Amino acid sequence: MDTTRRALLQGLGVISLLSAGHGMALAAEPAGTILPAPPPPRPNVVTPFSYDHLIDMAKTMSGQDYRPPQPAASKWLDSLSYDEHQRIHHRDDRAYWKDDNYPFRLEFFHLGAIFLVPVEISEVVNGQALPLAYDPSLFSFGTLKVPEDFNPTEVGYAGFRVHSPINRPAVFDEFLVFLGASYFRAVGRHQSYGLSARGLAIDTGSARGEEFPVFRSFCIERPSGRDRSHTIYALLDS
Repeated sequence: MDTTRRALLQGLGVISLLSAGHGMALAAEPAGTILPAPPPPRPNVVTPFSYDHLIDMAKTMSGQDYRPPQPAASKWLDSLSYDEHQRIHHRDDRAYWKDDNYPFRLEFFHLGAIFLVPVEISEVVNGQALPLAYDPSLFSFGTLKVPEDFNPTEVGYAGFRVHSPINRPAVFDEFLVFLGASYFRAVGRHQSYGLSARGLAIDTGSARGEEFPVFRSFCIERPSGRDRSHTIYALLDS
């Protein structure tokens, strides 16, 4: 067994301001864009969740051999350049929780280019965690042509970002991003993004090279209309 095996947990709470809803225009796709077919309906696999449950999961993983996360099995996603990947955007009109009058909204990052390892993202409601399955209708693919053999059932999300009206009551600004390995970044009111932070840094100055832990999964609490903070549980593995 690898003696450097670690499974770590981080509970992240982010403070924001009160929110107010606002309307969004429907984003139209450019002519010629080919969208992937939606995945078939899948059963809602709900599992009990708590912070203690997540700790137990990490302890179990720490006693097993480390298995590196596997990238999505898609030649098309792997072939995308960084610039091509940047053309795929989560549609503002399809932001998660947009229609619920909550002070927070989620938008997801599509896999592709250097972001090929999917992360598990679940919504936590009343102590139950429901995985959020990949939905291609959430994204605008710009001028990219999605191949017909692209299988949405084999795809997840590369990460997510959180929006809240931290500056103006009717504008949901991005203030928190998780994308790639153990990187994340956040801003406060009237701030601009700086350097990304790390969930964990190991051997950054050693001759053998740095070790890069990865976020395996996120469990995101569903907010209420009055919440001024948002709780996200992350499983960090290395």
